[in-house]
Order: sequence, then structure tokens, then C-alpha cells
Amino acid sequence: MHPSRSLKTTCAVALAATIIMVSAVFAAPTPNWNIKFEKDIKWLSLMETGHLVASTDKGLIGIDPATGEVAWTMEDLKNIKQDRFDPIPFTQFAVIQKGKGFLGAHNRMIVIDYVTGVEKWNSDKLGITSSMGQFLLPEIHALMIYGIHQKGKKWVQVVELETGELIWENKDFFKKRNPQVFQLSASKQTLIGNQEPVFDTDETMITFMNKKAIRKWNAKTGELMWETEIKCKVAPALTYGYCPMLLSDDVSTLYIAAEKSVFAIRPTDGSLVWEKPDKLKGLVYQISIVPQGILVKGGPNPEGKHGDPFMMLLDASTGKKMWNPPWTDILVHPPMQVEVPQDEARRSTV
Repeated sequence: MHPSRSLKTTCAVALAATIIMVSAVFAAPTPNWNIKFEKDIKWLSLMETGHLVASTDKGLIGIDPATGEVAWTMEDLKNIKQDRFDPIPFTQFAVIQKGKGFLGAHNRMIVIDYVTGVEKWNSDKLGITSSMGQFLLPEIHALMIYGIHQKGKKWVQVVELETGELIWENKDFFKKRNPQVFQLSASKQTLIGNQEPVFDTDETMITFMNKKAIRKWNAKTGELMWETEIKCKVAPALTYGYCPMLLSDDVSTLYIAAEKSVFAIRPTDGSLVWEKPDKLKGLVYQISIVPQGILVKGGPNPEGKHGDPFMMLLDASTGKKMWNPPWTDILVHPPMQVEVPQDEARRSTV
């Protein structure tokens, strides 16, 4: 969620150096610019590009960060709630849910360019009324949407990012493998917070958004290529404190933190590299591939329960513990910094 403040009509937005301060009471020192709005601001968000987007009862407004001038206004998007405005990471697009509730007859999903204020596409032709979260698939220039269909059913659609043209859809994408969803508000749930899809080739992706199995898909057709059961009490979601899945540089092994273990899987067929990984002292926050093996760091969950801070090295061939450090006062944060010779540099995930 992007930072936001609720402001009244007379408030000013000031940009000073590299810090943007929004306040109804305090004025920023020597601002480069300030702006007053004719209508009440419901919320204000700073985008990845540096642009500002504000929701008002006049419409959705875009502010040029260089000049402080209103760059665009979309009057048909009045009073959009912030949990219905979802920027797509690494792009200048955002998904907007227009309507009331999930299954409203007039609900529709709109994708806008928040730099230009132009509607790129909408969900009218797709047959879905809303999105319960989406993932960017940059390898195929697409967006994967977990949508609510007009008939009330939930299914997955993959569309072209720029145009919204349907590439494929699969109403059984999560069949018998219900995904973990997170409650954003009383009327908004989302997939975002799960493990993001990992591409092992330009056309195939691996997903793990439930507590039963990991799956590999053809990202261009939606064909299920394999499934491997990894049963967990909870999905190994990023929101729950687990680190992202990590693919080795040679693409031979995918490392996955789940429960209190690290699993190693062959992306080609989904077979397990380690027959039975060791149980660790807590959740795994970080996995690093080093010349000596697999270095992991972890601890309790975000609530501070079910684990203790730890760091250890695992055998890359067996997944067994090779050593634990002799000290006991390991801090949960910050993440460990791994340094290896330049010619032996490996990947790390936090």
C-alpha cells in the first residue's frame, strides 16, 4: 500500500528536494512548488515513477512531480477508494476496481496509465467484473489476473499487458488447490502477498500459492506441466514472513522455504532433489547459494511465534545441516550480507 494522507480542500502539497511532505498543518521549508485543490482529497499516493495520484470527488487526479501542476483528471473515476487502486509493480499502470462489492452488476476493472491519465483497457470483453489480485509476467509481457466472472465464479486469465487482449483463461487453475487470499478491507481480498510466479524458461512458470502443492505451467497456454505435493499448515506466503523462491543460476534447482524447512526441486520435472530436508528452528527468511552449500537465515513468524533466530549451512546435495554458528544472539533483522569471490558469486533471496 502506497503512503497516503487524508486532506481537506485548503491543504497544500509541497515538494522540497527529494522529500515530498504532505500535511494539512505544517508547511514544507522552501518548497519547489505547492498546489491547492478545489475538492476534498480522499487519499494521495506516491507512485514508483515519482508521480502523485489523488482521489477526489471531482475525479482521479495526476500531478506532475516536476512542476506540481495537475497533469490529468479522470472525471469518471470519482471517489475511488484506495484499496480499489492497485499499481502494477515495475510499470506505470494501475488496476482500478470500479463499482461496489465483488459481484455488483455494474462492476468493472480498468487499467490506466497513471503518468498520462489514459485508460489502457478494461474488463468488459474479458467477462470479469473485478480482480482479486494480479501478477506481472514480464517474460511474456502479460498480466495474470485472478478474476471474478460475471456469473460469480473465480478463475485465472492471462492478458497482454498493454492491450488487455486475452492470451488464455483457465477456470480450473486453482482446482483442488485453493489459493491463499488476504483480506485488505471488508470488501477487498487479494492474492498479492503469495509467492510470485518464477520463470525457469521464457515460456514456463512455477507457482506456489497454496498449502498443498507447487505447480509448473506453460505461461503462454495455461497448460499444467507438473505438480509436486508439498503439504504445509499454511501457504509459504511472503506476507507470512517466508522468503521468495530462489532459482539457481544454472536453472537446475528451485529452492523453496516452507514450514520450517527448505525444499529443493528440479524445475524440469518437479522431482525433489532432497528426499527429506532437515527441520530448522523457524521460518526461513533468506536463502543464499554459496560455494560451500546453501546458507539460510530465519526465525519466528511476523508475530514473533513458532521459532527462534538461526543461521546455518545446508549441504547442497542432501539438504542436511552442515554447521550452526557458535553464537546464540543472532538478530532477526537486518538480513545477512553474503560476500563471495567475484568469480564465485551466487544468488541470494530475502
